[in-house]
Amino acid sequence: MKFFTNIIAAAAVITSVSAWEFTGWADQNYSGDLVIYRSGNGLVNNLCVDIIQNNNRMSSFKWYRGTNVGCSMKLFDGHGCSGALIASSTGNWNVPAISNANNDRVSSLWVDCL
Repeated sequence: MKFFTNIIAAAAVITSVSAWEFTGWADQNYSGDLVIYRSGNGLVNNLCVDIIQNNNRMSSFKWYRGTNVGCSMKLFDGHGCSGALIASSTGNWNVPAISNANNDRVSSLWVDCL
């Protein structure tokens, strides 16, 4: 009985750990207002989140994905993960300053985990 209790407790801890995290800030160098924060357990399939609180004013971001997690992210300039693809990554990616061409253009975040 104790064995099953330990397994259930371990499963609860594992599911509470974030397999991926995306954080975006209004200003360069991870400063200014926090415009978006999302995290997930790695079971996400085709999650699309609009970044409407900031009127496309995201200038820096951090994308983290766990070592053994097959998650990827994409940033789009249109709502509903439409329009031009601005950036994408399958690995960890810290961007202290989005390029001048794409600064303040991000409107939505797409995350997919295998």
